[in-house]
Amino acid sequence: MKKGILTLAVLSFSLVAISQVNLVPNPSFEVHDTCPNMPGDIRNAVPWFQPNDPQSYSSSSTDYFNSCATQFVGVPSNIIGYQVPRTGSGYGGFAAYSTQNDYYGHEYLETNLSVPLDSGGRYCVSFYVALSNANGICGTSAIGAYFSQDTCQYISGGYFPINVVPQFVNDSNSILNDSVNWTLVSGTFISQGLESYITIGNYWGPSYNMTNGDPSCSGAPYYYIDDVSLVKLPNLNAGANRVITFGDTTVLQGAISEQWTGMTFEWMPHFGIDDPYTLVTTAHPDSTTSYVLTVSCATCEVPCLGEVVDSVTIFVQNVEPPPTIPFHVQTLFNTDQHFQVDSLPPNSRLKIYDVRGRLVYFCENYNNDFALAGLNSSIYNYEIELADTRIFTGKFAIMQR
Repeated sequence: MKKGILTLAVLSFSLVAISQVNLVPNPSFEVHDTCPNMPGDIRNAVPWFQPNDPQSYSSSSTDYFNSCATQFVGVPSNIIGYQVPRTGSGYGGFAAYSTQNDYYGHEYLETNLSVPLDSGGRYCVSFYVALSNANGICGTSAIGAYFSQDTCQYISGGYFPINVVPQFVNDSNSILNDSVNWTLVSGTFISQGLESYITIGNYWGPSYNMTNGDPSCSGAPYYYIDDVSLVKLPNLNAGANRVITFGDTTVLQGAISEQWTGMTFEWMPHFGIDDPYTLVTTAHPDSTTSYVLTVSCATCEVPCLGEVVDSVTIFVQNVEPPPTIPFHVQTLFNTDQHFQVDSLPPNSRLKIYDVRGRLVYFCENYNNDFALAGLNSSIYNYEIELADTRIFTGKFAIMQR
C-alpha cells in the first residue's frame, strides 16, 4: 500500500495525569463529630443531614451507622439488620417508603458539594446500596439523586416525597434487592450550573412504588448506602472529519480536556491504524471508515467513563473493492439507526452486551431489526453465532447526535 509522507502534529497542550476529584464530602460516612447513638443521627456524619427538619413532628429519621456506636446503630450488626461497610467503618441508611402508607415514610440524606457545578458540564453520579436483610423487607427501583442550588430543607415535609424532578434516576427495571452485596447505582446528567447540594432518596408516589417493588412485602424497602461520588467527566475530542485518497495516510489526533492517572485510550475499529491505543496515531483505511475514540480507567472507579466517546470519519476517495468477508458490522451507530449486519446469513444468533458485561439484547434469527434508540451512548460488545456454529465477536459504539 502506498503511504503518504506526513509529520505527526504536536499537541498544543501538555497532558498531565491527575486524580479525578469527587465533589461529595465525606463520601463514605467515615467522618463524624459525634459517634451515632440512636437511629436518626445522620447529621453526626458531617456535613450530611436530613432535609426534613429534624426538630419538627413526624420528621425524617435518616440513619447513620458506625463501628464506634452501640448495637442499635453499630456496624456490622444494628437495629436494621447486618451489613459490612463497603469501605471504612461507617455508612448511611434510609427507608425508600413505608408499605403501611405508601405516600409516607420517605427518608432522604443530603449534603453540600465541595464546589458548585459548571453550566453544561457532564457529571457522573454513583453510590452503592445494600438492602436490609431484615425479615419481610423487599427491594424497589425507586431511588434517585437531585442536585439543587439551595438545600431541599425548605421544600420538604416530614416523611413525604420531595416534590422535585431528580436529574438522575435508577433504571426502573433494576430492582435493588441484594441484601448480601453492595450494588452500584450510577448514571450521568448535564448540569444547569451552580448546583451546590445533592439529595438522595425516593421521589415517587404510590403509583410508581407499587409497580416497582413487591407489594406483598410487609417491611418497607430500607437501604444502607456507602461511597457516594460525583465526578465531572472530561471532554473527549476525536478531531475533525477529513478526506484522503486511497493509499494515503492521515493523523488521528485525539485530545482530552483532563487526563486522569491510569487512563487508557482506544480507537475502534483497529483496522488501518498503526497504534489504536494512543491519542495521536496514523491511519490508512482502505475505505471510508468512522473511527471511535474511547477512554477507560481501571483504577479510577468512575463507572460512567465508558460513556465518554467521540468519533471521526475518514472519507476515502478512489476506493478499491474490499476483500470478501462473511459479513460486515458497522462500527458507529446513531441512536436513530438499527444494528446493521451486512450479508448476514440466515439463522444467525445475535447477542449484545454493555461495557459491564450485561446482556442487553438477544435474538435467535437476527434480521437487522434491533433499534438502538433505547441504548445510551457507550461502548458495546456483540457476539454473532452463525448456523454452522462459527462465532464472531467485536465492539461498536453508539453516539447520540
